[in-house]
Amino acid sequence: MKCNIKICLSIKNKLRVSTEEQALRGDSIEAQKQALSDYAEKNQYRIIDYYIDDGFTATSLNRPNLQRLLNDIKEGKIDLVIFTKIDRWSRGVRNYYKIQDVLDTHKVHWKTIFENYDTSTAAGQLHINIMLSVAENEAAVTSERIKAVFNNKVKNKEVITGKVPKGYKIENKKLVIDKETVHIVENIFSHFETHQSKRATMNFLRDEIGVNLSYKTISNMLSNSLYNGEYRGIVYYYPSIIDKKRFDKVQLLLKRNISSNTANRVYLFSSLLVCSYCNHNIGGFNTKHNDKFFFNYRCNFN
Repeated sequence: MKCNIKICLSIKNKLRVSTEEQALRGDSIEAQKQALSDYAEKNQYRIIDYYIDDGFTATSLNRPNLQRLLNDIKEGKIDLVIFTKIDRWSRGVRNYYKIQDVLDTHKVHWKTIFENYDTSTAAGQLHINIMLSVAENEAAVTSERIKAVFNNKVKNKEVITGKVPKGYKIENKKLVIDKETVHIVENIFSHFETHQSKRATMNFLRDEIGVNLSYKTISNMLSNSLYNGEYRGIVYYYPSIIDKKRFDKVQLLLKRNISSNTANRVYLFSSLLVCSYCNHNIGGFNTKHNDKFFFNYRCNFN
């Protein structure tokens, strides 16, 4: 008789570790998923679902799929949870026992496929505590090392990631203004400042400048303090494209466009309707006329 088994993958892609290195060590998502699937098939377990928290640290309980897993455990959908290594499950003694309390309450067990743990004895529990403490310390040391590297980069005004905001480019490990694309940023801020409409700005870019950016991209750019030369409160970390006075004015205009009366409105068909022109999902929006709000749907790319 097959057992209902939920496979939980708590995976974080380690900083400064290449995809090739992850694959060699079996740390990649696909490698872990395949190993767990093979283990389940070999032991005749029935897989209910996979829980993959890509990019989230195991030191935190605020992982979307971990919370989804715990909710499914509470609903009685799971008999057993398997994962590759205990540091994929938790990297701290305190958080481990918070998770374990939920499992114990609902009589759900767990297994690691690459490590051997026994929770039924005092020695086994001690072994788990030691391994979790080591993992927690390792995570703390790694975090301190990464912060030191980042702080040194910020001090030297070097780029931290390879993701470059539009209007900039990387030269000698530093961001400089890209003369070929900086006009796009300037046009976005100028048009929005004049017309106070992100959609009108999006249409202007597409029709007049020949640049097709989504509504969300334009919205993010308008609120990105990097264009003001600021990074995490450090002024002039990057060469600024938009001066501070103008940037602050745009932020006030953005806030003015947000209506507190509709901030929590749910658009039920946002994930169901698709634009017939570009096949992107259609999102909800509202307009105000004569003190009345009207709620509609439209494509954010057209």
